[in-house]
Amino acid sequence: GSPPHALVFGGNPDALVGLVLASAGGIACALVISAVASNDDRAMSFVPYVLIPQFLLAGVAFRLGDQASWLSRLTFTRWSTETVGSGVRVCDHLGVDGAPGCDRTMRHLDYSLGTLGTLGNWAVLAAFSGVLVWLAGYVLSRSRLGDR
Repeated sequence: GSPPHALVFGGNPDALVGLVLASAGGIACALVISAVASNDDRAMSFVPYVLIPQFLLAGVAFRLGDQASWLSRLTFTRWSTETVGSGVRVCDHLGVDGAPGCDRTMRHLDYSLGTLGTLGNWAVLAAFSGVLVWLAGYVLSRSRLGDR
């Protein structure tokens, strides 16, 4: 069920907006890869180099150190993980035997953004998508100019 608190729209709708923006970022990233690659095989070889850092720097698999935390701000998965985790209050669902909250080893999953934090993360995700779509268009326009 939806968490009892309301951030912007409240619980699940907040998470849904975060998921849609994260999907837009993923699609925009795929557009850049497609624009840069000269053929399908080359595009498929770029995918692991893009996706593995996104997964590692999202901050879910393990707690990030100070330098990695700073570097994670350059990935859209970090922002989407925080947004969705805050919307559904992920630590409320990770309690053991009905005990609420994350244990001390999982405290890094306790996302409490509030309304302004959620709106800020949405803006960052939208900006990532916009920049990546612009970059894909730029690469394609440059390659078309080279064809003439």
